[in-house]
Amino acid sequence: MGKLYAAFACQGGSGAEKAFTKREQCLGAPILKTLILIDPKDKPDGENSGKVRIFCEELR
Repeated sequence: MGKLYAAFACQGGSGAEKAFTKREQCLGAPILKTLILIDPKDKPDGENSGKVRIFCEELR
C-alpha cells in the first residue's frame, strides 16, 4: 500500500488550495484530507478547535 497524505494550512487570505495542488504534483499522489484555517492567530474562530479535532479524528 502506498503512502496516504493529509495537509493543513493556516493562512491570512487565500492560496491554500493552490498550494495543496502543487504539493500533490510534487508528491505524485493525492492529498486525501485537508484543513484550511483562516488567520487563526489574529482572528480566532470558536469553531477552529472543533475543525481541528474532526480533522485529526478523520486521520485515524
